[in-house]
Amino acid sequence: MKRDEHKAEQDKIYLELMRQREVPLRCPKHGWVGSNQYALYIDDDMMSNEKITWIRGGCKVCGEIINRPLHPKYTGFEMSILLVQICMILANEKRLIDKRGLPSPSYVGKEIR
Repeated sequence: MKRDEHKAEQDKIYLELMRQREVPLRCPKHGWVGSNQYALYIDDDMMSNEKITWIRGGCKVCGEIINRPLHPKYTGFEMSILLVQICMILANEKRLIDKRGLPSPSYVGKEIR
């Protein structure tokens, strides 16, 4: 498969996950995936050394824990708004745990697999 075809296929998967009200997470083994359970937490941004919100989930295929920043400088402003709306839906479905008030992301893990 050519690189352009692969990227187009991954873009389709990304959009389909969003249509299914999932936060797309990038698994190194399986590409864009959703998670059964998600968690929000605050941690350092290595690029700017400031605290930002992250979302963590487990790959639906292999269970690997995946982190994704939820910040406009990484996702773009419009995408950030869409991702926040999806997070609100996931919270209503009891599939999102908000742990932003806790001191460390190390507590987020087993409950999202």
